[in-house]
Amino acid sequence: MPSRKSLADPARVKVFSSLVSASLYGGWVAYCTRQQPLVQMLGSGLAQWLLSFAATFAFSALISRLIGDSRRYESAAMAAGLAMLLYGAILFSIHAVVGTPRPLSTLLPVLILAGAYACVFASLQVRHNLRPVHP
Repeated sequence: MPSRKSLADPARVKVFSSLVSASLYGGWVAYCTRQQPLVQMLGSGLAQWLLSFAATFAFSALISRLIGDSRRYESAAMAAGLAMLLYGAILFSIHAVVGTPRPLSTLLPVLILAGAYACVFASLQVRHNLRPVHP
């Protein structure tokens, strides 16, 4: 079976970036709730860790699926844009349901990071597709 394994393999990047995202956001929530009882602080941090891991993994998987085997950077731009539209719509919907007072200012940092990640990950996927397959 042909192999394209490398440190920049999108499958590896998807798992690694999901772990990093989960740890950063879960840690931030734990830090922000540090005045709460320990069980509540850890529960909040763990819940955010799981949500962030799942969201980043699904976001990356969507981008990979949209790009497929394409070797065109235009496909990367389209995939990143579509993934961001969907991700933004989901986040704004969730925050509307829970009643976040200023959803734009709350979500803007997350959307900026997600947009940058989407562009880098999508470009990486196309670059990976351009690599020759070695038996």
